[in-house]
Amino acid sequence: MLSSLIITESEHEFKELEELLLAHDFTVEFAHKLNSEISKVSKLEFEYDIFFLLREPVEDEIPAVSRLSKTKVFFYQPDPIILLEKSKRSEHWFNMHGVNMGNLLWVFDHVKNTGKEDEILLSAASMKGKLEYFKGVEEIAIFKPFHLDAGWETILNGNESTKAMLGDLAIRTGKDIVLSQRKENMVFFAGDLLSNKPMKSGDNKRFVVNLLGSMLTGAELVGV
Repeated sequence: MLSSLIITESEHEFKELEELLLAHDFTVEFAHKLNSEISKVSKLEFEYDIFFLLREPVEDEIPAVSRLSKTKVFFYQPDPIILLEKSKRSEHWFNMHGVNMGNLLWVFDHVKNTGKEDEILLSAASMKGKLEYFKGVEEIAIFKPFHLDAGWETILNGNESTKAMLGDLAIRTGKDIVLSQRKENMVFFAGDLLSNKPMKSGDNKRFVVNLLGSMLTGAELVGV
């Protein structure tokens, strides 16, 4: 049985993720606070196989987050405002992975949407990522999306009708818009894909299970 830790201030916002993991035979725990002492980090590495960082770490958590992101299967949904402001000073923990944000490009899709400009549905058929990520998936919902290109393996990109906007100016369109990338054991989503509403709005659950199956080499996921 594999174990997972969801790091968030709002457990109720990620109940769908919790239920999904439990249904596939993962153990699930929530953490509001991480202890960055080396002994505690070693304990976290020993106890959990998968980490979901779904809020920005505070300063004394950064050593733990940095270490875990290098050694464990690690999912991260960055806060774009904090990432932008800290990237300007090269102070964000993500910068050491080579991920910097020069401008904040919010993403919109007026064709494939869920009724709001900041809630879009991505067609699996339009994705450039590996086919194994999209087995049994038709659409992926992502809320409050923004473009973030780290130069890693692209997992999610825009539809042909998707635009990344700087103010009123469309800077990028279609498949040039990057919404999720992977570097070995780490995946980030440039937007909210894992909270309750997007998890129920698209085939996000199946997509997450596929992604976990790809990252957990040699592990057998129940129900897959």
